[in-house]
Amino acid sequence: MFARLISQNLRKPSGIVGALIGRMMARGNATEAAWTVALLDIQPNDQVLEVGFGPGVAVQHAAERATGGGVSGIDYPETMVRAASRRNAAAIRAGRVALKRGDVAALPFPDAAFDKAYAIHSIYFWPQPTAALQELWRVLKPGGQLAMTIMPRDKWSAGRTPPSELFTLYSGEELARLLGEAGFTAVRVENFSEPDRFAGLSVLGRK
Repeated sequence: MFARLISQNLRKPSGIVGALIGRMMARGNATEAAWTVALLDIQPNDQVLEVGFGPGVAVQHAAERATGGGVSGIDYPETMVRAASRRNAAAIRAGRVALKRGDVAALPFPDAAFDKAYAIHSIYFWPQPTAALQELWRVLKPGGQLAMTIMPRDKWSAGRTPPSELFTLYSGEELARLLGEAGFTAVRVENFSEPDRFAGLSVLGRK
């Protein structure tokens, strides 16, 4: 019962439990947040998008790199929009970060708006992943790059695999195939170099 409650709040954090989940995510996902942003080699004038920004840790890293550009983000739960906005309040006031509630299935951005985009531990919850990846392809500029960071199916601890009706887990190969189906090219799988810290991977592709 408790495990299901945690799983449901990872998908759509809300209320007191959602706020606690946000704090757990900020601590527990710090390694993959910094790594994913580094993989994208964000340049000072880049426009960057994060889907499913959670408590906003990766947004903070991206904004530190895109000093002359901007970082936009969408997430579905209002709880996470508030938490990430507090964390990035100074950058929001400066006009360098914009965070809003939204759905990856219908991104509220024009075509070819971003140089880089990424999602960390987010695709598990997308009911139509190929359609969502096509939306990300749409909002990227030609030559733009996407990074999708996950914990692959075979790395989840025994007995801790989340309920299948709430999460869809992927292997690196499956995720790479989905990116290809969505139109991305030069797709590659990158494994984190210190599996004791994070046993996951990121799949990258270009528009």
